[in-house]
Amino acid sequence: MAVPSTAGSTGAESALPAADAAAGAAYSRAKWWRAWRARFGLAEVCGTLAAIGGFAAGYLAAGSLLAAAGLATLCEAIGFYGCVGVKTAAAASQATAHLAGFRRLAAGTWHAVTQQLASCAAAEVLDGFLVRPGCLAGAAWLARPLPGGVWLGFAVGKVVADVAWYGMEAAARRGVARSLAIRQALPTADSDGGAARMHRPDQELADRVLSVVRERLAGGPGPLGPGSSVTAAARDLEGLIGPRAHDPAQVLAAFTELAANQVPAAHEGYLAFIPTAPTTAANLGDLLVTAFGLHAISALENPGAVAAENQALAVLAAHAGLPASAGGCFVSGGTMANLSALVAARDSRPLPASLAGRRPRVAVSSEAHSSVAKALHVIGADPLEIPADDHRLTGKALHAALARDPEPEAVIAVVATAGTTNAGIIDDLDGVAAVAAEWNLWLHVDAAYGGAALFAPSARGRFAGIEHADSLVIDPHKWLFAPVDSSALIFRRPELAAAALAQHPAYHQIGAEEVNPSEYALHMTRRARGLPLWFSLAVHGTQAYGEAVESAFELARYAARRIDCHPSLQLIREPELSVVLFRRIGWTRRHYAEWARRLLDTGVAFVMPTEWEDQPAARLCFLHPGTPTSVVDEVLASLAYPISGLSSTSRDSRSGQRNNLSSSELIEFVILYYNLISSCNADIIDVCQSPPDPSAGGDPDAGGSIRQPGRGGRHAGRVTGLPGRGGLGVAGHSGARGDAGTTAASAGQADRGQRRRTSRVHRAVRP
Repeated sequence: MAVPSTAGSTGAESALPAADAAAGAAYSRAKWWRAWRARFGLAEVCGTLAAIGGFAAGYLAAGSLLAAAGLATLCEAIGFYGCVGVKTAAAASQATAHLAGFRRLAAGTWHAVTQQLASCAAAEVLDGFLVRPGCLAGAAWLARPLPGGVWLGFAVGKVVADVAWYGMEAAARRGVARSLAIRQALPTADSDGGAARMHRPDQELADRVLSVVRERLAGGPGPLGPGSSVTAAARDLEGLIGPRAHDPAQVLAAFTELAANQVPAAHEGYLAFIPTAPTTAANLGDLLVTAFGLHAISALENPGAVAAENQALAVLAAHAGLPASAGGCFVSGGTMANLSALVAARDSRPLPASLAGRRPRVAVSSEAHSSVAKALHVIGADPLEIPADDHRLTGKALHAALARDPEPEAVIAVVATAGTTNAGIIDDLDGVAAVAAEWNLWLHVDAAYGGAALFAPSARGRFAGIEHADSLVIDPHKWLFAPVDSSALIFRRPELAAAALAQHPAYHQIGAEEVNPSEYALHMTRRARGLPLWFSLAVHGTQAYGEAVESAFELARYAARRIDCHPSLQLIREPELSVVLFRRIGWTRRHYAEWARRLLDTGVAFVMPTEWEDQPAARLCFLHPGTPTSVVDEVLASLAYPISGLSSTSRDSRSGQRNNLSSSELIEFVILYYNLISSCNADIIDVCQSPPDPSAGGDPDAGGSIRQPGRGGRHAGRVTGLPGRGGLGVAGHSGARGDAGTTAASAGQADRGQRRRTSRVHRAVRP
């Protein structure tokens, strides 16, 4: 932004001292010695060694000090910038992951050289063609009479050349900093200064951003690991927002660093909470929405975007069995969707006159999402908590509660859940719907997580009754692989929702004859957040989505079977959707927390402990169709560590100390690990339930191998020569836990089959 001035020359003259001072202060704060040591310490060593070799080769071969000095200068440049290029390529490994090894090194070297030339081109030319060869040759020539004078002169010339080079570089960088400061301080030719530049097309910045986007989409979500603290991240961003403009390249670099400072939810090992794993098409659709500046407030302004969102909503409504007249909109998440739906329920089911002044009530179970209680508080309603039957809301329990309630007329709605967040449990939707119809209750179904399973043919029967919902929530940013934030809110009768939620200020004459998404939730301004889902559905088709959901079911069943056969693990309940709950026998909350932290620190997986019936438990949530079974194996194998190995005195790898296990603890770990690997696989259900009779034939001690292809890297490998049935035992546990010989091949086939059935929707696009 330009500094106001009455005259251009006066403003420039007054700005010069201040700009010079600012540039000098910025340079003094750079702490160049530490910066040099971090950037060029190793490179300088490599360059010096290369220079010595080049000088020796040139002098011994040609006998000319000038030739030797020239060759030394060339070799030093190659060694110096080669080392810098290797460091740059390593630092930018994620951005250059799509390049082969040599091409990645070349890209890093080219980046280092061009960045150096951008600020110090003149200094580089002077040093390479005049100062350095002259210093080396001149010092060597002057020192010839001395014993070993040529080599002594070379050393002195090298020191003088380096001092001269860093002096020239410092002057060049200070000049660049001063030039930039002066340029920012001077008035611009535009009357509006920086404001006029803000909305001009910037092709260079667009190219830079799109290049980063292309590399990000090709390279995947990045490694799994813990991020830094918000305080540390804030320190890295200090000074980026102020009165003056910044170089867009600098801001983009800061953005890529902050974007990498995360636990990537799209990673195949992200098994905590409810993950989000957008398809490449959905991410690109989201990019298009922003690039075109699309919003979907009303049909008047963006009829195309509204039509596309409605098409996506119609697909979801059809899978739920709702009538073709159903409609709604996309909101930011399940919390806003539940709130908006309950506002519509309250206004469409007014209390009778006999209860005037009383607060309405809504029937809920203890397993309802936490946002439901918050929504009831916001709308001025009270919960009628229905006792859960095995953590499920049932029609029988709802009917009994209403029958014994002294004021059932005050109950206006019931909230059922199709896939609880903690355990993936589906309520008795059919029974609840029948009671809701009998008592004239608004039926709201929260299927934010589980609704995506409607695309899987094998799961559709579990949702019987969802077709009777008056309002329905499905979050595409969960299991329908859309980017955050996107939640579909669908009403059986959209006109009831519009009557309760629409806003009609005098300035907002958008017309009532068209469908306007702003009228179906507690919002007005909204981006077209349903278009990424629409784009991905159109690209891949609904069948691919069904396959992706089915793969998560398979993975959950695979994990459950492994847990069920593990001697130290307890499967809490069979997975109904894709959440698996289990316990490690004898562990406390502290053990689970330590286990989860270690898995994240080592990049194996991101898991979070939970509570089940007031006791700590482990929880895995599978959504990503590309998660290999080898990740499950590695996560469960990590639970084989003895409890004493997670004592309060244990420290993680970052502290520099290792946990020392006693010999007995180590033996226990080995036994548990091999029992896990050898005894359990996707086809061992019958073996666990009914061990084979040795008298029936076969080799009870046969070994085997389990192949776990994974996706390469650490998750790929082969475990061979595992003990057979009865091979290893633990005190208190039976040694006859399975037959690796009969099941090893099928385990590999199950993993390969699961990977073959992985949905097409997550195949990376290589631009």
